[in-house]
Amino acid sequence: ARFAFTVLLAVNILNYADRYVLSSVLPDIKKEFGMTDFQSGLLISSFLLVYAVATLPLGVWADRGIRKNVVAICVGIWSVATGLAGFTRNLVQLFSMRSILGIGEAGYAPASLSLLGDFFAASKRGRILSYWSIGTLVGAAIGVSLGGRVADSFGWRWAFYIVGIPGLIAAFLA
Repeated sequence: ARFAFTVLLAVNILNYADRYVLSSVLPDIKKEFGMTDFQSGLLISSFLLVYAVATLPLGVWADRGIRKNVVAICVGIWSVATGLAGFTRNLVQLFSMRSILGIGEAGYAPASLSLLGDFFAASKRGRILSYWSIGTLVGAAIGVSLGGRVADSFGWRWAFYIVGIPGLIAAFLA
């Protein structure tokens, strides 16, 4: 149970790092692609809208399928989409990768929370979920700060590569 928790915590951290890296590199992307503020808002919203629509059907899949496989597949999907975001050459391509990211992340949460419920007794779940939730904040901070640092040193594309690659390793471990 501890190994599973450690993997799910690491994946949760990566989940939010992938999600928030865009905010740190958005000014560079706007400049390169000649985007307006409205287009930037649409780009950020692409993830959120797809995530909202995909959560329920992927939650049903988590209920009916093998949840560890759901986690692994979803982490793989969002990590590939994050890495490929660095290769995009226009707004439509980047919008597509961020939308695919939303699909992967939408399936992860219901499956992982359900797994944590299976692994830990009711008397420990509150504490376990608190620790797991800390990953949200740590991941967001990593995505924004590491993304900005990497973008300053190597360019915005590398920020996506750097946060996408660890997710592929986590998908394998899941």
